[in-house]
Amino acid sequence: MKDKDMNYKDAAAGPAVELYDFRRPDTISKEHERILGIFAGNFARYMVGTLSTQLRGMTRIGVESVREMEYQQFMHELPAHSLMVVCAVPPLDGKILFTLDPHISLALVDQLLGGPGEADGPARELTEIEMVLLRQVVKRLLLNLRETLENIIKVEPEIEQFEANTAYVQLVSSTVQVVSVLFKISLSKNSGHFRMVLPYQVMKTLLPLLQEHFWLRSKSSSSDRVKSSPEMRRLAANIPVEISVQLGAAEIALSDLLNLAAGDYIVLKSGRHDELPIYVAGRKYLWGRLGRCGEAYAVAVTRWDDTLAEESAAQAAAATAANDGAG
Repeated sequence: MKDKDMNYKDAAAGPAVELYDFRRPDTISKEHERILGIFAGNFARYMVGTLSTQLRGMTRIGVESVREMEYQQFMHELPAHSLMVVCAVPPLDGKILFTLDPHISLALVDQLLGGPGEADGPARELTEIEMVLLRQVVKRLLLNLRETLENIIKVEPEIEQFEANTAYVQLVSSTVQVVSVLFKISLSKNSGHFRMVLPYQVMKTLLPLLQEHFWLRSKSSSSDRVKSSPEMRRLAANIPVEISVQLGAAEIALSDLLNLAAGDYIVLKSGRHDELPIYVAGRKYLWGRLGRCGEAYAVAVTRWDDTLAEESAAQAAAATAANDGAG
């Protein structure tokens, strides 16, 4: 049959053919990516407690992506002047690389030294003093890595290389497959990325252990999971929480607002002995009355907010209905 007689339309209607690149074979499955994502999420929760305590301010850390790529591609995407930390994790084979974007590195240093955590200038190399401060931060984060893995395998992470120049670090050869876990760190005034790079040599030992651990944990009863709550409370105990009290509110005409001057009074709707709402992280949780404690103003807590009880009752009712439906 001649080429012109072939029915290309029928061939095109079939399933799409996906090209396989033999130079970049996939070494982990989607299930493995999911397991690594769970592991990274647990690691992030430990890091939140450590950084919030160390910086004395609210810190948020989330997992943005888990990607497999060649090491040379990872290095190509890395911002200039990134902090590079190569760590051994015995008894696991191979080494893990951690990187920190330059702006978030400078913001961390600024907040460690009592500043607001700003880093508005251009990216630059870190000074020796900044490197010393960040090394202490990384050491604590490595303790978090050990805590994350302690129920899976006992590891002792050690810093082997600590550099502020990406050209000085060669974790593996350029064509070796690695998994890059991208975390986003949000401080009070700045945000940036923190990366954990796992080469194939580490993954081939770690992945089977993670897979077995999370499979067994998914089979455990809810009572076993409740036992971990005291540990979670201990980790969360030192996280600072912002509390504010609303003294009152008022409504005035726009013309009166425009004519306000120093010395004018705004009459609030609340009285001297009325209960005042107390907000925790921007949400109303409690009520109290204004008073004094020594030379400072204070608020005596009187009760929990009623909406919390209503929400708890609604959640309990929904859970009961779900259980009845399942039965």
